[in-house]
Amino acid sequence: MVQIHPQARTTPVVRAEIARSTEPASVVAKRYGISDETVRKWRRRGEQAVQDRSSRPQRLAWCMTEEERAIVCPARRSTGFALMVFG
Repeated sequence: MVQIHPQARTTPVVRAEIARSTEPASVVAKRYGISDETVRKWRRRGEQAVQDRSSRPQRLAWCMTEEERAIVCPARRSTGFALMVFG
């Protein structure tokens, strides 16, 4: 079963129809109740890329220094706790 983003206004089937459509973006947008920019986005991606993309960050916003790593990693291994970041 395909997972669809909970806030998505379109399904993969509708997105493929949008990508195939030759009508003006404003006509397609009005039909599906979405913005012109959303129509252009799905047309740019094409019929093969109609699934939601991951919104997970590809990189962490920060990384530990070697000193922090020397303190935190052994503590995590001995306690079994996950690394928690606050702030």
